[in-house]
Amino acid sequence: MDVEIIYRQPDGRQTELGMRKLTHMPPAGEPFEMDNRQYVAKSFAGPDAQGRYRLFLEDEPGATRH
Repeated sequence: MDVEIIYRQPDGRQTELGMRKLTHMPPAGEPFEMDNRQYVAKSFAGPDAQGRYRLFLEDEPGATRH
């Protein structure tokens, strides 16, 4: 499935990480690796009129970003 991946930063800003083809939608709370970084799947939405989904990621608990 086509999924738009969005990273929610701790300060509330969002960064679009692009479209990816996923074989399944990870459940909320599941670790999710993308581009050699660990995230946690927070929520998802969709499908939209074009059949695409949106996946929202947050930092893995205890992770630090520079």
